[in-house]
Amino acid sequence: MAQYNFSADWDQFFDKLDSYLNSRQNFEREYNSICRKAKSQEYDNPNSSACYYYMAAILCQFYYNEDSERPQTEMEWAVELGSNAIRSTRKIMPDDEEFKTLFLVFELHTLKHNTQDVQSLSRKLQSIKRECPHIETIEESLIKPEALQDWFGNAYYELLFGILLEGKVEDDLKLKAEISKELLSSPSEIDQEVAYANLADALFDMGNYKEAERYAIMGKDLRGNVTEYDNDEHFFWGMCWSIYARCQEKDGDMDYAMTLIEKGASLGIPWCEKELERLKQTTK
Repeated sequence: MAQYNFSADWDQFFDKLDSYLNSRQNFEREYNSICRKAKSQEYDNPNSSACYYYMAAILCQFYYNEDSERPQTEMEWAVELGSNAIRSTRKIMPDDEEFKTLFLVFELHTLKHNTQDVQSLSRKLQSIKRECPHIETIEESLIKPEALQDWFGNAYYELLFGILLEGKVEDDLKLKAEISKELLSSPSEIDQEVAYANLADALFDMGNYKEAERYAIMGKDLRGNVTEYDNDEHFFWGMCWSIYARCQEKDGDMDYAMTLIEKGASLGIPWCEKELERLKQTTK
């Protein structure tokens, strides 16, 4: 990343950032102001023009991240504005790694709001991960490399999480397993828990009970000693527990399976309660 001669603009931008994010009107006004500066310098000073477009895209990224409760249409609107700005940046400076990283962040945001064809989406995600520069090697950057790393990682894993959480791959067990394995790399414990549960579930349904058991145990152990099941808080933990018990049953160890199922049922895990009822009926 080369150095650019408008550092004062960046200082002012960050000093007033909170005021740009507290309302849609303020955000849009500042976005348009920055883009006008970028447009005015496209021919005389293209490098500075690229950086102003980059500033506009960063504004959109902060606006997108600042409040997850914003209406869906407003989030999509911010992504569209940010995508337009970062594309303009890359038209001027296509080889800059910092600009490319933020461009890929907006690619991920765009995909999040267009996840109909999950097969194609999965291929696109793999491509984006391969394309992402080694962010830690970026020097003299306008935004700290750690921030770029976080933005990319959060957008990437958030998208994988959403695919699994919304059940978009329930009918494709192989793809479900692949996406779950990828989500395991997330530093977030809840991401890992969702990944373990879905991976164990996919492997179990594919008949790979040994591997299903291994991942179910890992997911179960993430939570430690839960004393009472809560559907909102412990859903995927309970899912791991029940798959673990089902694997023991498939392996022929009915005594241990029953121990696990009874314990799970006593905690209030619904799958274990149903399984316990079923086993009681079959042993009458």
